[in-house]
Amino acid sequence: MTTRYHLELSFSVSNYGTTEDLEAHLDCVADSLAELHGVVDPDMGANLAEAIVTFTMSVDAEAQPEALQVAQGVIRTAIHAAAGCTAGWEGQFQDGQQVVTPSELTPV
Repeated sequence: MTTRYHLELSFSVSNYGTTEDLEAHLDCVADSLAELHGVVDPDMGANLAEAIVTFTMSVDAEAQPEALQVAQGVIRTAIHAAAGCTAGWEGQFQDGQQVVTPSELTPV
């Protein structure tokens, strides 16, 4: 049975130069994220001073691990579409925070 899951994924970023460089890149990532399919209500916020980015979205999946995999793929695609690099990607997610919860308020 497919369930809608809400996800919040936060992690630190590096190698983007100045805070202004990071902000400009994240603007491009946000634009790319908004154009992608397979997610519901994607959003992104950042603490630029600490270089921490948080993505939120909902996805339909059979189980939580699948929902997390879909969300990570969407985020990675948005970063690539904005000409970003995801080298060391797996380590960044391991060090970050990932919250996946069923969304009981949204029928699928």
